[in-house]
Amino acid sequence: MESTWDREMAQSTSSEENCSKFKECTKKLQVTLSKAMKERTETRAGQVVGCKKLDEDTESSYLSSGLACIMQLKKYNRLEKMLLKKNRDKVSEARQMVDSQHLQYVNMMYELQHLRTEIAKCLDYKSAVDEIEMVPEQQFYDQAPPSISCPEVTKSDPHELCKARLEWELTQRKSLKEERKVVESEKKTVLAHIKKRKSRLDSLLPKLKEAIEATKPVQEALGVQKEKSLYQEQFLQVFPVPMFLLYCRFKAYKDAYNPNLVLDILGDLEKVEKQMREVKSVPDLNAEIEDQSELESQELSDVRSERSKKRQTKSDPANVQPMRISTKLDSSIQISFEVKEGDLNGQVKLIFYYFPKLNIVSVHTSFMNASEGPSPASGIDLLRPSSLLSFLRNGDDKGDEFPTLESQLLAKSNKIKFVEVFGEDRPFKWAQILAGIDLAAENVKADKSLILKADLVSTDVQSLFKDIKSRIGNRLILEKTLNEIDSGHLVLPQEYADKLLTRVVANMSKISAVDLESFYTEFSSRTIVEAIHLKAGFVVKFTVKSDKVGVTSHVVIPLDYPCSNTIFILNWISGSEVTNKDMLMNIEQEVNVEIFNDIKIDPAHNMTVQIHHLKQCVDIVAAHNALQKGTTVEASGTKIFKPEFNSRTRVLPFKYDPESRTFDVRY
Repeated sequence: MESTWDREMAQSTSSEENCSKFKECTKKLQVTLSKAMKERTETRAGQVVGCKKLDEDTESSYLSSGLACIMQLKKYNRLEKMLLKKNRDKVSEARQMVDSQHLQYVNMMYELQHLRTEIAKCLDYKSAVDEIEMVPEQQFYDQAPPSISCPEVTKSDPHELCKARLEWELTQRKSLKEERKVVESEKKTVLAHIKKRKSRLDSLLPKLKEAIEATKPVQEALGVQKEKSLYQEQFLQVFPVPMFLLYCRFKAYKDAYNPNLVLDILGDLEKVEKQMREVKSVPDLNAEIEDQSELESQELSDVRSERSKKRQTKSDPANVQPMRISTKLDSSIQISFEVKEGDLNGQVKLIFYYFPKLNIVSVHTSFMNASEGPSPASGIDLLRPSSLLSFLRNGDDKGDEFPTLESQLLAKSNKIKFVEVFGEDRPFKWAQILAGIDLAAENVKADKSLILKADLVSTDVQSLFKDIKSRIGNRLILEKTLNEIDSGHLVLPQEYADKLLTRVVANMSKISAVDLESFYTEFSSRTIVEAIHLKAGFVVKFTVKSDKVGVTSHVVIPLDYPCSNTIFILNWISGSEVTNKDMLMNIEQEVNVEIFNDIKIDPAHNMTVQIHHLKQCVDIVAAHNALQKGTTVEASGTKIFKPEFNSRTRVLPFKYDPESRTFDVRY
């Protein structure tokens, strides 16, 4: 219990005074206790030696002095606790006051933030007036009557000006609404009149079709194809520039050089129009970036324009369905013409397609053989569409890759495979040039009117058809040659009778087709295989045997045959008595190189002459082998060798001398 005296003492003294007095009292107690302990120690020592005991008064004085000090310590401790409680009460009161003021401060800050938000809302308030598109201010003063414009008031007061402009806008729109009603009534009258006429025209359409059908026999008898010409003209109006240019070139060639050429446009006109609209509706990348930047600047300058936002939505390129990269135009140009080569003939059909996104033209080739005859026993399709026109105009145009720089980049970026896009079709470079497509440029930009002024009857078109006819004629002759080889009745043309020894003893086996991949695997070590890899198209295999000597021949037929000669790659057959590798290389050189240096050969007969010379070489090897063994064969003796040839170490005499009708050694 706290007494009144304690509270008065606590109020009259400070903590520092109590602390100093507490320390003094503590020191005094320590001194008293140390004296008492010292005397007690001495007294105990004296008792041991027989001295007197400690005086009771002295001991009681020490005890009373110590108790007094303890009482003082308790007093000062009690006063300190009272002061501590008093200070704590003051701190608590001060803290409550600070918390109350901080709470008031936070409330005022929240109120200030609320007021600022309300002020911002008021400042950003969007009135319906801002969304109304009104005439410009100068036009308002020029057109509005003075009773509405009131220039003396509105020019100095923006609020009155806004009210006056709104009143004028309302007046104008009411008058426009009345005019709209009048125009709509007139529109209904016109639409009814149009509907009446349309129904009449619809009723005339079946009658017109019947009349056209009735006049078709007359048109065919007179050679008039007006309907077909009109149909093609409709296509030409929507055709892209490359297809337009192709048609114009072929049409000019037909009119000038080949009236029998059949030129048609195939496809669906409505689908072509839709595809061309899709192509034109998608802007290029640069234009799209510029449009987006303009739209962003417009949004920053005027965020309140709703109509501008609608225009942006309509013109957004993302809303346009893009055309696929590999999609081709749903129309094509078809050309048909006849090819004759001796007693062989047939019809060639070329179909040109266009890929709008890749901006390239592809060609599909087909040949229908009209002459009766067996197909090659080897099973090789020499007239297959994918290889019929490879390497037609130059030495690197196989047609198995994207021809332009732009198409190559698009195919690489979109991971498009060549076969997935074209199949059996081929985008030859000469087709791109005829279509006016620059192989190194990114796009074709031309005007049809400018193209029409150019020389459309180009010598390229004329030479193109000449090359195609020549290629197909040579393939037909090659097919006939393979049939003769397989039947065993290969005949040397008469014009070579005085240049080559016509009589040969060696015989040939039936031919068989060899897969290109297996051929490359088997002869991968041969240097010549790497050289012919690009143009190699077909490989056939047969054996040539004379007496006890024989070779297996793999004949590589290039795609541009006969511009490039057939290549013979030889191996000795198993069981042959001659297996000299150097001699085999000499025979290969004779057949592939030397025979063309000895005589001039018609390109169409290259393979026939090479096979005949191969037989002669095998006969010579067999005859030489018989001479070495001391025996005779049908092809040995002085019939083919010169008398002085009798050495084992010399190169065999493969060079034929027409004058002496014997073979001699090449020097």
